[in-house]
Amino acid sequence: MLQGKARLSLFRKGIEVRRVEKKNTITGYAQGLFKQGNFGMLADSSKLLPLNDNFFKGCVMTDVPNDPSLMMIAGNANIVAQCSNDAYSGDNLKRGSYNANESGVITDGYRHVFDWSTSQGNGTIASVCLCRPSIGAVLLGSDFIPSEGEVNEVLHSADKSSLISGTLQYCSIIDYDKEVAYKIEYSSGTITVTEYPINSKYIHLFGSPVDVAGDGTPHAISQTVKYFTNTQTASVSYTGSAIHLITFVQNSGTVADYAISTSDWNCTVTEHSYSGVQLQPIAIFSASGNPVLRKDVMPIIGDYCYAISYDGTKIYKMNLLGNNDADVISYDMPATAMSYEYNGASVILPNGDWYKIPTDAPSLYVNCLYHHNGSFYRGRYHNVYVQRCNANSFNANSYGTILGIGMGGGRPFVRLDTLFPMVSTVANLDEAVTKSADLTMKLTYEITEVAS
Repeated sequence: MLQGKARLSLFRKGIEVRRVEKKNTITGYAQGLFKQGNFGMLADSSKLLPLNDNFFKGCVMTDVPNDPSLMMIAGNANIVAQCSNDAYSGDNLKRGSYNANESGVITDGYRHVFDWSTSQGNGTIASVCLCRPSIGAVLLGSDFIPSEGEVNEVLHSADKSSLISGTLQYCSIIDYDKEVAYKIEYSSGTITVTEYPINSKYIHLFGSPVDVAGDGTPHAISQTVKYFTNTQTASVSYTGSAIHLITFVQNSGTVADYAISTSDWNCTVTEHSYSGVQLQPIAIFSASGNPVLRKDVMPIIGDYCYAISYDGTKIYKMNLLGNNDADVISYDMPATAMSYEYNGASVILPNGDWYKIPTDAPSLYVNCLYHHNGSFYRGRYHNVYVQRCNANSFNANSYGTILGIGMGGGRPFVRLDTLFPMVSTVANLDEAVTKSADLTMKLTYEITEVAS
C-alpha cells in the first residue's frame, strides 16, 4: 500500500517564511490504468512501470480542493502551479523545475522535490497533486496555440496492422461501465442500433483483444431522419440513458435531434432552427469510405449541445430542449479559427471537462479544443495514427483512460490514451497558501510503501 506526504515551503531571500504539511490520498488512477482502464492489457508496459517514474514525477497545484475519487482536478479548479520531471526554461510561468539533486530514494520510498522561482507559480494554492510528468507539462492557450506540452499521452497505438476487429471498427459508442458497444446506422426510414457485449472493465470468457465479446442485438427504430446526407452532417452522442442522432444542414442553424432511449428504444424527435447559427460540416477524410457516425462532434452537456461555426471562429452553445431555439450563446474560438479538418469527435471527462479532438488532421502534432470551468482553450495534441485517417470515437471511462477507435479507406486504428488533468494523488490543504512574486517555493513530496 502506498502513502504520501506533501510539504510546501515558501521562502523570502532564502529564508523559509511559511510551511504547510499534509498527508495525501492516493487516487485510483494508477490502479485504473493497470486494471479496469487497460482495455484488455493494451497499455504499453513502459507507460506503467516503474510506477514512481510514470505516476509521481509531475505535479499540479490548484486554487480549490479536489475530489480524489474523480482522479482528476475538479471542474472548477484552476492550475496555479505545475511541474514535470525536468528543469524548465520556457515561457509557462505556472511551471517550475524538478530538483533532481534533492530528489531520491528514502527508506521504503522516494522523495520528489520541485522548485519555483519568484516569477513562477504565483497565486493561491488550496490543493497539491502529483501526476504523470506529461500532465505536469501541459500548457493551455486561451489566446494562442501552444507548441509544447501535449494534453494527451499515448499509452498504446496501432494502425492497420492492429487486430482491431471489423465489428468494433463500426461501433460509434462504447459504454465502459455497462460493457457495451453501440453501432448506429440509418437507411430508408429505419435507425438501427446494434449493441454488442465487450471486455472493458472486466474480462469475460469470450472476446479477443480489441473486439466485441459476442453477437450483437439489433434494435430497429422506424423513423425517417431529416438532413442525413452522409456522415459529414450527422453525429451521435450518448448520455448514458439515451443515444442522440443529431443531423443538420451545414452553413445553417437547422438541426434535428433524434433521442433514442436505451431502455425501451423509443425515439423522441425535436427540430430546431437556431437564429444566427451557421454550422460547420464534420471532418471526414472520405465520407464514402467511412459510413461510421462520429461520436460527440456536437457534445451534449446538460440541456445544451456545442458546435463549431462554419468559418471556425465561433463555438455555439445551443439549447436542445423544444421551443428554446433563441437560447444560443456564441463564444469566440481561442487563438485562430478552427478549420474543417479539426472538427472531429469530442470526449467528455468525469469532471465535466471536454475536448474536441481532430479526427482528420494533417499532421502528427496538431491542436485541439479544450473546455474547462466555463472557458475554452487550445492545447497541443499527439495525433499518431489519426492523421488523415478516420477516428470515429474517443470514449472516456472512470478509470483514467480514453479509448479511440476508427476505420476508413482500409486503415483501422485503435488508441489508448490518458489525458490532462488526471492526477495520482490529492493533498487538500487545511488552509490555502498564497505564493507571491517576492517568494520562491519548494514542494517536497514523499511517497512510501507501507504494509497493508
